[in-house]
Amino acid sequence: MVNKLNKKNGFWWKKYVQTPIIDYVKEATAQYSTTDGKNIIIKLGWEYVSPDEANKLRNSTSNIIFRDVFIEQLKKLNPLLIDDHQDVNELIKAIENVPANINGNQQAWEYLKGLRTVFVQNEKRFRNVKLIDEITLDNNKYQITDEFTYENGKNKIRADLVFLINGIPILLIETKAPIKQNAMNEALEQINRYHTECPKLMSVLQLYALTNYSQYYFSAT
Repeated sequence: MVNKLNKKNGFWWKKYVQTPIIDYVKEATAQYSTTDGKNIIIKLGWEYVSPDEANKLRNSTSNIIFRDVFIEQLKKLNPLLIDDHQDVNELIKAIENVPANINGNQQAWEYLKGLRTVFVQNEKRFRNVKLIDEITLDNNKYQITDEFTYENGKNKIRADLVFLINGIPILLIETKAPIKQNAMNEALEQINRYHTECPKLMSVLQLYALTNYSQYYFSAT
């Protein structure tokens, strides 16, 4: 029965693994109970972006960042600093073109933490810029998209789920069918393939996760 369903409907299992993740993070809040009986409420409210809209926001599947979102949030978090369109484009270019290795991953993290400088034209000097507000979290824009297609001219991949903060991809999740044997190993092999075939994307991303509904694994990229 499973084999017939799989052949007939292709990725039928995504509605049991992938879709629930999207639906969950779209909720305004979530409540958890601790082992000592305390109830903890966390804020969620991620905005879902369709694959087609995600492609439009990136201008091209060879780009990584949601450009309009990034620009809007950058100006919001740095109102007195970023005013020149050239500065913004140079910053996007710098983030998307960090070295395709562990050093590039470190550089991307430093950009996210506001530790790296950019040249500000109107001041004629280098300044730190804030890409994520770590104090007032509501100032950030949280988005999730699925079937995230990325290509670099040589290879093309399609990630199941990608989480973005202020237009920057932060987390990638690969989902697998709950009835599939060795599903988690297959998902990890897929992540390794992403590293080999599209290392620039993986350098910008900071985390990846694997799940088949019953199991969950995550790690730094």
